[in-house]
Amino acid sequence: MDRVCVAVLATLDSKHEAARFVCAALTAAGATPWLVDLSLRPHEHDFADVNGGAVAESAGLAWAELGRLTRADAAKATAKGGTEIVCAKFARGEIDGVLGVGGANGSTIACAIMRALPLSFPKIMVTPVAATGAVQWYVAESDIAMYPTIGDISLNRITRAAMANAAHAAAGMARAWKRQDTAARVPLLGVSSFGNTQPAVDRITARLETEGFEVIHFHASGPGGRALESLAASGELAGVIDLTTSELTDFVTGGVYSAGET
Repeated sequence: MDRVCVAVLATLDSKHEAARFVCAALTAAGATPWLVDLSLRPHEHDFADVNGGAVAESAGLAWAELGRLTRADAAKATAKGGTEIVCAKFARGEIDGVLGVGGANGSTIACAIMRALPLSFPKIMVTPVAATGAVQWYVAESDIAMYPTIGDISLNRITRAAMANAAHAAAGMARAWKRQDTAARVPLLGVSSFGNTQPAVDRITARLETEGFEVIHFHASGPGGRALESLAASGELAGVIDLTTSELTDFVTGGVYSAGET
């Protein structure tokens, strides 16, 4: 069995028991947990691989300073510091997946960090907010798997089962990521699509595939357009055919499928 490392993101000031449980579940699944503490204030639970002080320092602050900020500003600073630390670990090839556990505030910080990681890199957020309508704001244009805990984050037989399942899923996804073969990839082209342009999209796709390209369709519903922009900016796409521009129309007219002003 391939030994993989999975980053665990949690706020140990309030979720230390859940973090310990998830780390133990990852170990049982054959993965090595690497725990990052995203707490907004100092506490006595000192068992993280990267403590909250180091995360705050990465954002240019002392840990104690976070407590004097508003909750929203402290969360932004922690997300910034955590993103730098986790992305550096990823760039060195030292993690094969990431698993977050937490409530609304923990999910806000952990998902911000996950969204900075490349698409297809394994990302799971274990949280009660996975069952709410707010999921789109946590996932945005990323591919975070939101895993509901049913109950709030405390340890009982229901939440333990949810966390253990998520840990085993993260370990399996991380092994698949580590084993992937990227040597023979063909150029990937993006095409924006919607129901009314699908016949043209299908013809374009068939022609491109005949020419030896791989094609990904982006549904022009807001997140699709942002995903197209994100993949293009990261260099993942060799080219784009932006056939379906209705997200721009929705932005101008205040429609529900706007991809935003950027």
